[in-house]
Amino acid sequence: MALLAPQKTIEFIQKKTLAFLKDNGKENIVISGGGSYQNSLCAALLNSILPGKVVCHPNSIPEVHQLDLLKVLLELADENKGVIASSLTKEKIFFGLFKKYGYHNVDFFPFGDLYWSEVDELASFVQARPSVVASDELINEPTTPSQLEWMVREEERAKIFSCGGDPAKHQAWFGYSQQQKEMVARYWEIYKQNLHKVNYKPVCLIREVVGLVR
Repeated sequence: MALLAPQKTIEFIQKKTLAFLKDNGKENIVISGGGSYQNSLCAALLNSILPGKVVCHPNSIPEVHQLDLLKVLLELADENKGVIASSLTKEKIFFGLFKKYGYHNVDFFPFGDLYWSEVDELASFVQARPSVVASDELINEPTTPSQLEWMVREEERAKIFSCGGDPAKHQAWFGYSQQQKEMVARYWEIYKQNLHKVNYKPVCLIREVVGLVR
């Protein structure tokens, strides 16, 4: 078990999410609850944490029509004084494994600082029941959630990706198995490619130049 205090974690998410709603003058959370087991589980978990506050869209819209889904989510948010929540977890955000449209075009990430294994553990703790049955969806991905989590934990431990150079030259590299080396090398390329998505910051810092604006 990765979570030391699941009940306190639940209470923390509840407190921070309610504060986010209040600060933004909103009342409800809109989330896509279909299309994948992860979406469905996260929607069920949010509903358990904040009963009566979650508006869940079943998301029967095909992947190719994700812009239509975004329109539906935006309309639901407007109708329910809501903000759109994401089901993305820490490892997918770190590697930029998301699109910028459809159910990834969101207002906040309630589980963005948790690994998928921890979200799954929380869902079991509160007995959240997803509407989509777990299938081979996660198993058939090229890299499993547990492997992604291992790489992000290695980043936190040794800065294997943000060390400023090729991970193959990092001291930690020599302690990895061949499979781990191949995985890190593959995701090093993904990490570089997606940095612009996860490290957003203003490029034109106008206010740092004296005399341009008040």
